Amino acid sequence: MEPTPVARKPVPSDLERAYLDPINHLRDRLGRSKLVWSPSLAQEAAGIATKGALGACSPSTVAMAAQGREANVFWAPGLRRVDGQAQAQAISPGYAVSVWTDGRSSYDLRTKTCRGSGECDAYLRMTSPEVRVAGCARIACSNQAQIIICRFGSSEGASTADRGQARPPEARS
Repeated sequence: MEPTPVARKPVPSDLERAYLDPINHLRDRLGRSKLVWSPSLAQEAAGIATKGALGACSPSTVAMAAQGREANVFWAPGLRRVDGQAQAQAISPGYAVSVWTDGRSSYDLRTKTCRGSGECDAYLRMTSPEVRVAGCARIACSNQAQIIICRFGSSEGASTADRGQARPPEARS
């Protein structure tokens, strides 16, 4: 009698953990399940970032590339050195996640909406109880600006946008 093989979960790479660890730390504090990496959502995120990097690689081109895609977007400009050359900033995935987490200050738990002109969609996508998987990508533009995009979904191959949800259930009024 042969032993039954045991299915092993893939071990996340250092890059995958760089994105997932800060998000999962936040989710753990909220009593949410940990996210796992989605190669298909990472590929979607890379497509959005690539499209956003076209032309000037400005915040507006990145926003247009991500429009309607239910994506968390982080853009950082290149820095100008004294000699006039552009240099990329040292930005970690955890820093981008912390910027998205700042959106919780605009979230009104009582009404389950964003307050005023506050932007809490990125925070809500990361913390939605329905979200189970995430995939992220980063691109450095020729002007040394950086784009980080993360997409979230309920299962491998299914993003939150695929279900037609503009917001996680907890954010609906």
